[in-house]
Amino acid sequence: MAKQTVLFLGHVDHGKSSLFGKILVDNNKINLHSVDKIRKLYGNNFLSRLIDEFDEEREKSKTMEWSTTLIDNIEFIDTPGHSCYIRSTIDALEHIADTSNITIVCINAGDFPIDEHRQTKELVILARSIGIKEFIVVWTFSVKPTMVQRKYVKKLLGKIVDEYEIDVYSKNNSTIELFNSLKTYITPIQRLEGNYSFPDVSCEVMLMSTKKIVVSTGFKAIIYINKQEYDFEVTSSGFFVIGNIPERRKIKIRIKQPPQKLSGNLRIILRTENLTIGFGKIV
Repeated sequence: MAKQTVLFLGHVDHGKSSLFGKILVDNNKINLHSVDKIRKLYGNNFLSRLIDEFDEEREKSKTMEWSTTLIDNIEFIDTPGHSCYIRSTIDALEHIADTSNITIVCINAGDFPIDEHRQTKELVILARSIGIKEFIVVWTFSVKPTMVQRKYVKKLLGKIVDEYEIDVYSKNNSTIELFNSLKTYITPIQRLEGNYSFPDVSCEVMLMSTKKIVVSTGFKAIIYINKQEYDFEVTSSGFFVIGNIPERRKIKIRIKQPPQKLSGNLRIILRTENLTIGFGKIV
């Protein structure tokens, strides 16, 4: 897969650096000795200091310059939220203008409305001006967003492809699901160019057909997930025959342009162009 770029945007003190720090800690992507050292110096606010490059940033607890960190072929970009450093955020946006990118907007539901903050709204407008059309929203603190807040954010951002509630200061809220999702996320540019891959998915299915069908590695058909149609191919080794006697099997498939989340126990239907050949679930 081509390198992804994950950009953090949001108002000052809405948890951008803390969320990134939590991703590093939860997913064991940072040296524990470094974490303990920063924790002793800065206490509960240590997460936001983990990626600060300058002493002044750590002392003031404020991101002043955009910075990049490469983890598992993902380039994470942290940006300033304060209006004084908008030039740095613009530089970061220019950096990703021609790359496959994922844009995460961090929002504190306890600090609303956004239009009074100025910066979230301004940063989103800047992002959309360079062609960013899809966003992931992370509500970063313990206050749960209301329906009014969600509707406002939806109107501001346009297309929200995923949404998380992750209290960056709570040990009970993990970023593991978010990080795994980022590793397999297919950006609009990748969809357009076909420059992507997706890991194999294991399925448990009941197979049956009125016509004899031979299935082997590379066999292509159609899968229905949540009433949406996707192309897939079988990646399991060997071959087997689908006939008029029902047979339960576990197979591995690769789905082309799949939905964002493929959770366990998701119900599926398998079809050829004009014939249903099986049903079951993703495991």
